[in-house]
Amino acid sequence: MGVNYDPKYDTDQVTFGYLKKVLGEDNIKAANTKSDDIQFCKNYGSTPIPPYNIGDTWTTSTKVYNCIRARKMGSFSIDDWVVVYDKETNTALSNSLQFLSSVDLEESQDNKIETFYMENNPSENWSTKEEKDSHLGDYYQNSQDFKTYKYVLKDGEYKWEEVKVTTIIFNASTTHKNIFLKRPSEYEEGDIWRVNNVDDVALLKDAELGDFFKATKKNQLFTETDWEKITNELSLKGNIYSSAGIQVSGDNLLANLQYTSTGLYNGYSLLGFNKYFTVTGTVKNYSDIAIDIDLPDNFKVISAYLSLYHTPVYWSYYNENSQATGENWGYSRNLKLYKIKNENNFKLFMAFANEYRYEFNKSDMEEIVNAFKSTSYTPTNQSGTSIVRKDTINLKSYLNEVGKTKLIIRSSNNVPSNDADITKQTGMARAIVNILGYINPKEG
Repeated sequence: MGVNYDPKYDTDQVTFGYLKKVLGEDNIKAANTKSDDIQFCKNYGSTPIPPYNIGDTWTTSTKVYNCIRARKMGSFSIDDWVVVYDKETNTALSNSLQFLSSVDLEESQDNKIETFYMENNPSENWSTKEEKDSHLGDYYQNSQDFKTYKYVLKDGEYKWEEVKVTTIIFNASTTHKNIFLKRPSEYEEGDIWRVNNVDDVALLKDAELGDFFKATKKNQLFTETDWEKITNELSLKGNIYSSAGIQVSGDNLLANLQYTSTGLYNGYSLLGFNKYFTVTGTVKNYSDIAIDIDLPDNFKVISAYLSLYHTPVYWSYYNENSQATGENWGYSRNLKLYKIKNENNFKLFMAFANEYRYEFNKSDMEEIVNAFKSTSYTPTNQSGTSIVRKDTINLKSYLNEVGKTKLIIRSSNNVPSNDADITKQTGMARAIVNILGYINPKEG
């Protein structure tokens, strides 16, 4: 047999001759050749500025985008990018599609809701009526079958009633957690506090009525620095054994339905007040934002949130009373959200070659209390060209299961008597409602 004398190693280094023989001379040349056609993908941490290329990525605090259209020069365009990861949607799935704000928190004698996570019934040792009354509205999750219950009084009987509730309110490690409805004097780490008092709003950083805060440590004396705002309630991890009964698999499909208001000005409409011309003169009245929601018959809602986008208006007007012109910045004020109970009970006013207006019977306007997480909402941008977004509470329980739902955003102020005040209290806005849920195409 012949001996292979191919040079393989020189003092433990692969020789160039052996490498060339194994890999091939063409591959060696290609590896050492520079080409202007080779492009490396980039990842941007801020809004990309051209040039950017297909395959580049762009990461924000909540989303990851992928470039689908290269742009060598000019300005950034969102149409060049698609979302490949959405933190809120992904986290919603990992939390069994349930939300902290959806928990029914009843007012109680001790201003707190207790939650229990254990195998045995926690009410077995509650002997007196006073003690049982103090636990009405509390929640219990059985640690064996993971079913969840609420403590109720029905027909004179105290009992645990099985309910579907997000399991993030339970603490599996300590078996007990408190949800406070009033500023607590003492608390445990992980306890939750829903802020319901205007004095507490002023006490805490970036707080609004209805916000949730979480205790970062145990304390026997209230200290505001012990509490951090739950800026995204989905950030609380849920128990995988949720009793929600929602299964996004098999025939059920996860869906995100979106409904938006319409407007003549780049999708925006006046929000506040307006002056309408009639054959007998002018009429001052409200100018609202209206959103129509029409759910498919076989759609099951998980959550529904309205996002209001507001921008100020620089007004130039003619005051009929003083017969003088004026200019000022205007913005919407003291906004509230209403549900129309009878959509057919309205009047539509038209004037030829003029704007239209409509009026609903006030008795058909049902206020969604604290919809914007406060008694009313006034946008913070009161001049300039900025756009401010404000999200509502979960509106799931306010949507009609059958038929359409009409929502109205309106100022709670009285209609001003003069043109200057009308313009000062009127901005421009649009609204988008995002509804997360699931649908079974085989039903209906």
